[in-house]
Amino acid sequence: MFTPLVRLLMAILGLSLIIVYFQKGSTQSAYITLFGVALIIWGYFKNGTVYLAWQKIKKQDFAKAEKILLQTKYPHFLKKEQRGFYHFTKGLVEASKNNSENARRNFMEALKFGVRTENNVAIINLNLAEIEAERGNINEAKLHLQKMRSMKYNPSWESEITKIENKINIVQ
Repeated sequence: MFTPLVRLLMAILGLSLIIVYFQKGSTQSAYITLFGVALIIWGYFKNGTVYLAWQKIKKQDFAKAEKILLQTKYPHFLKKEQRGFYHFTKGLVEASKNNSENARRNFMEALKFGVRTENNVAIINLNLAEIEAERGNINEAKLHLQKMRSMKYNPSWESEITKIENKINIVQ
């Protein structure tokens, strides 16, 4: 939930406290603080900035979301669930920039690693259906729409589904 800069500042503060605790002879407090600093660093590698980027996506601020996602330097170290969510968020950012090939690649990675809710999986399949329809892969687009329809998703997506179905019918 913290940016890398905030984590760095917290780690520096923690390391400073450790030095003070050792100087005062309070080794137990120093070790507890050291554990806290280790958790802050571990959190960066296991959670990254995915949650912060997702908050920007929810506000439709794709530029800031991309900037925040770029602060996660090592996405391959993220927890499996976070890695799936990282690729889901990155796919939405790429789709907003009309970069369909990168969006498709990230959405496929998100499905591979998994995302938290069935609604998110439905959104991924909706986006993949749209990308495949644009590429002319009608059967693949229909398959993704069928997968989406078999899941629980937000009813507000019905207009998007209809738009993609119409696009598929036009291409056929």
